[in-house]
Amino acid sequence: MQGAAGILGAFGLAAALLVGSGSCRRVDDAASSTSRVTELSRARAALVLTSERTAPPDAREDLLATLRARVHHGSARAASPRRQQQTARVYGALTAALRTHPATLHEVTREVIADRPIAVTLIDALREAGTPGAQRALQLLLARPELARARRARIARALSLVASPTAETIETLRALEADRELRALAHLGLGTAAYRLRDSDPARAAAILDHLLNRLARASSVGRGLEDEIALLRALGDAGHPGSLDVLAAHLADPRERIRVAAAHALHKVPGARADDLIAQASQDRSASVRAAAVEALPSRPPSLRLATTIARRLGGESDPIARARVVHVAVRWLPHAPSVLEGPLRQVADRDPRPELRRMARAALER
Repeated sequence: MQGAAGILGAFGLAAALLVGSGSCRRVDDAASSTSRVTELSRARAALVLTSERTAPPDAREDLLATLRARVHHGSARAASPRRQQQTARVYGALTAALRTHPATLHEVTREVIADRPIAVTLIDALREAGTPGAQRALQLLLARPELARARRARIARALSLVASPTAETIETLRALEADRELRALAHLGLGTAAYRLRDSDPARAAAILDHLLNRLARASSVGRGLEDEIALLRALGDAGHPGSLDVLAAHLADPRERIRVAAAHALHKVPGARADDLIAQASQDRSASVRAAAVEALPSRPPSLRLATTIARRLGGESDPIARARVVHVAVRWLPHAPSVLEGPLRQVADRDPRPELRRMARAALER
């Protein structure tokens, strides 16, 4: 009966959801009533259990059918919050099935290859399942030449975001760097993989970082193109690895504004005081876009006296309206952590800023 218990864990959410709370509700519309009966039937069918380890094919098919119907319904008109919640739970049940019952992978892959309306949802479910088998399914889907570019891009993005990337996933992403259409996604996927592996497998994370740094060095030296350099800098930002700081520091001095913007953005996940210093440096750049990028890097970082002092200075000296608004937002957020540094500059904003919405925001923060 162990297999039956596993199946219940995978499919029980969907049935409990559909059978439970709605049974006492009045249904005024006959068509809605018919649709609900159909959904109840499908959900109950998902509970047809055996003592085998794999769920019965008709149970998996009925779960997919329920999700198909809900995705189709959602595309026809805006779903109610209750229906959206129900759909999310059915999706969760399918994700659980992908983790515990490998036969489900084949059925989901077949749906994606057929390019059904549910394909995007199933690709995301494979990403969320994240098992080696689910990652292998995504890798095989990427190799299908008949899939449209947009679909392959969605698959590549899903593979980039799995929680525990396998060695095969890393190799697949590296191979995708040869694909001009998917190269930027591959860079970003490798950066994300390095970040996810930083604690659990630091050696693999460092190897991915070295690969990205070498790619960036080649792209810069051969003039491969501004967009490729920017994509690689963004990948370093996703990696969030202290080993990238020397390269990011060099790119903050690049004469090209967009490169400096990308380098400033890339500091947001890199831990440590040196990254704080580089953000403070970028916040004084001659370009308002670079200064705004430096401020955008702050909310994801722990408050520090160094950065709070930087914010206080920018509150008094930032003239660009977009960059100034971002500085005020961060100052309000960090006020409880550094009141002695930020209270005075925020009071000046509350009293004198030319934009009424920023004055109101600063006043509200000071009055809390």
